[in-house]
Amino acid sequence: NCERIFNTFSSVRYIESDITNPDISVNWLSSKTGISEKQLYRHIKRLTNLSTSEYIRDIRLEKSASLLRHGQLSVSEAMYMSGFSHASYFSRCFKKKYGVSPKEYKAASKGNYSSKIENEL
Repeated sequence: NCERIFNTFSSVRYIESDITNPDISVNWLSSKTGISEKQLYRHIKRLTNLSTSEYIRDIRLEKSASLLRHGQLSVSEAMYMSGFSHASYFSRCFKKKYGVSPKEYKAASKGNYSSKIENEL
């Protein structure tokens, strides 16, 4: 069990170390960690209740939210710096996770809070 948790944390490090790479995939992560795609899926699913691709996307979204909250970056810059390459896909995923668009999230982090966003931050 500890080994599975360690492998999952090491996968986070691999993803974060190359987060701007839009080509990070299940296959890429499997080759970096030395764990088969099937085993990686089982470990990640058991610990996070996400598939491996959802897990990768979730780490990217958390990175982009952090960049929007703490940086002076535009939404496009945060999108590219977290490894997304298509604005519409990024916005759709971001809104699904956070309930607001990246632009609204950025505005909220500057102090223009709506009650929904305030509760999430």
